[in-house]
Parts: sequence; C-alpha cells; structure tokens
Amino acid sequence: SGADSTIKGIYTYPNGDVYEGTWKADKRHGKGKMTYKRDGDFYVGDWKDGEKHGEGVFRFLAKEQEYKGLFKNGKFEGQGTYMWEDSDKETKQTYEGNFHLGKKQDQNALFTFTNGDTAHGVWKDDKFMKWK
Repeated sequence: SGADSTIKGIYTYPNGDVYEGTWKADKRHGKGKMTYKRDGDFYVGDWKDGEKHGEGVFRFLAKEQEYKGLFKNGKFEGQGTYMWEDSDKETKQTYEGNFHLGKKQDQNALFTFTNGDTAHGVWKDDKFMKWK
C-alpha cells in the first residue's frame, strides 16, 4: 500500500459527523457519504483531496432542500438541480441550471413551479433577475 492507494472506512469526527467511504492519504477521496450530526444533512458522492468534488447529492433535511449535480472544491459548480419546499410543504420549486462558486448563475435556467408550470429565467449570484 503506497501513498496513492485508497482504503475504505468509517470515521466519526469529534463533533459527531460521520464519513463512510474511501480515503487516500488520510483525506476523503473517491466515493463516500458524509452525515452531519447537527441537523442530519448528508452528502453522497464523489470526493477529491478531502472536498466534495465531482457528482453528488447534498440533502438539507431540516430545510427540505436538495442539490443534485456537480461539485468543485466543496461547492456547487457546473450543472445541477436545486429543489426546495416551503415550510407549509405545499410549495415545491426546482431550479435546473448552472452554478458557480455555490450560487445559481445561468442565462437560461429552467424553473419549475409547484403546479408543474415551467419558465426559463436569468439568475446571477444566487438571485433571480428576469424571465426570458
């Protein structure tokens, strides 16, 4: 086993977070799942040098939100889908488009409303700008 080999394992951090997956050079690397104890959020997907990197799903349990798509250096980056529900659980909306440095950033993102209607819009720095 050299420095380039990967191992599988489970590690519980002092704060209670748990990582189950592959490791390389003492860093999360390859496929794995991180469960965050504080609120039960979890990430399942690709890791590189200890960071979320590649394809994955991050589920925010308390907020009823989920991101599925690409990650780079721990942030949403590239194509992805972000779904969220309002606290009354009657409103569910979805953004499908590009992300940059963890924020919605797209000139023609597809937005799906609760009733299933869709529209294309412009998003910049995580803020809705206008419909197309």
